[in-house]
Parts: sequence; structure tokens; C-alpha cells
Amino acid sequence: MRLSKGSYFADFVVYPPVAAMLIGAAVRPGSPLSWSETVLVCAGGVCVWTLLEYIIHRVVLHEVRYFATMHEMHHDDPSDFVGTPTWLSLGMICSGALLPLWWETGFDLASAFTAGLMLGYLWYVGVHYMIHHWRIEPGTYLYRRKRHHALHHHALLECNFGVTSSFWDRVFATRFAGRRRPLGRAARGQPTAAPMGSAPMGSVADSESGAARAGVLGLWRGRRLGQAG
Repeated sequence: MRLSKGSYFADFVVYPPVAAMLIGAAVRPGSPLSWSETVLVCAGGVCVWTLLEYIIHRVVLHEVRYFATMHEMHHDDPSDFVGTPTWLSLGMICSGALLPLWWETGFDLASAFTAGLMLGYLWYVGVHYMIHHWRIEPGTYLYRRKRHHALHHHALLECNFGVTSSFWDRVFATRFAGRRRPLGRAARGQPTAAPMGSAPMGSVADSESGAARAGVLGLWRGRRLGQAG
């Protein structure tokens, strides 16, 4: 949903201290978890988040009609402040992970794992903001993520649902790296596609508006509504 600027950036204010408090609770005096075990469980939460990120994006935001309609706002204007309110995302993480795990495994393990989920979510919202709003140097992690995500927005197929990583796109065969034209075209004076990771700024990695986007969005809407119907 469309958020105010303050609501959009609330994640960066709320999640760090909450995650820190959960980690602190997991390693408090008397906790059965050591520091190394806490770090391991927390890292597991971050890894699980990357899978949740992929599933939520691919299934919920593109297949469930109500959420797909809201997600269209982001595809319509990627630079607008569209996202999930902090109170909603935090409530979902606590009710979907912290409380059930607390009931089943105890507070210490649940705290460390949930902190990892929160850090993974914060990683996601941070990367997603930067790739849509920052000018990024080629050859960096963020540039690769920017190009990967730009293809999700503009390619004429459904692909590249991971934002922080391409891992699950590779696992589920939804990764699209862009097509390269044969070298023979260069010899005939025709333009060739830039290699993966080296496309110039202003190319597909930066194209967030214009007639091409409108055409792609029209196709995307038709597919979504057709499938939902």
C-alpha cells in the first residue's frame, strides 16, 4: 500500500532495536544458548527469510488478486513509497514466528530465530529501497541486485522474484539474466546487449519509467487478472 515518507522509513527505526533486544534476550545470563549458538540460529532466520521473501513476492504479491492489485502500485511507480506498514509486518513476524516458536521451543531459541527473520526483512527493505532510489556503481552487489530486479519489472515474462538474492530464483528456475545478441550483429554495425553486470547506467538497470514500462505493465495486469479470474 502507498505510505507516507515517515511510515516508509519506520522500518529502519523500529526493527534494529527490536532485533537487538531479541538477541540480547537470547544470550541473557541463564539462557541455555551460547553466543555461537545464538549467532547460528539468527543466521538460520536470515536464510529462512530469503525463502519467505521469494514465496511472498512470487505467490502472494503476484498470484493473490487482492495483494497483486496493491502490488501493481509499485510496478506502476517503482520510486513511490509503496510498502507494508511497520506495525503490520512486525505483527505478522511476531504472530507467525516468535509466538509459535516460543510455545514449541522456548523463548531463547524463538528470540534468536525471530531476530534473524527481522534482520533478513530489514536487509530486504533496505536493498529494495536502494536499488530503486540510489545511483549505484557497476560491479557491486547492489548493482547486480538492481539489474536483477529491473528485469523483474520490465522483462516480458515473470521472473526474478528474489530481491536480496538470486538463490531461490535459481532453485525454482525463475531466474532471467537477460538475453545477449549474437556477436555477428556487432560486425554488421547493429547494437549488442551489454554483458550481465556491466550494463551502463540508464539501461535496463535504471529504466523505471516510460512507454516500455507502460507496455509491460499492461501485459502484466492482463496476465494477473486473467489468472486470478
